[in-house]
Amino acid sequence: MNDDFNDAKTALTPAAVPEATRDPHPRVRAGRAMGVEPLLLSASEAAQLLSISEATYWRWDSSGELGPRGFKKGGRRLWLLSELRAWTEAGMPPRAQWEAMRAARSPSGR
Repeated sequence: MNDDFNDAKTALTPAAVPEATRDPHPRVRAGRAMGVEPLLLSASEAAQLLSISEATYWRWDSSGELGPRGFKKGGRRLWLLSELRAWTEAGMPPRAQWEAMRAARSPSGR
């Protein structure tokens, strides 16, 4: 039984996969492989940045605990990395307080 498990485990290692069957184009998000920092983050990426689960991230967003509001673009919900950083540096206030802080800083009130 244990030998079967070890054989299966060995079969799944990268060295055991023949070169011809490996994907020549690994799926890496544009810019990530070159070390370029993204401007926009998905919910899963933002959650990872905050060291929380994606479910917690969505719960915070819907309850107003997450300060920055995401926006929809191309059917996706995205958040500005710069705003998430500013929000964490401000102590992660709830959305109502965060938006009041931003409005007070902005001369146009936006």
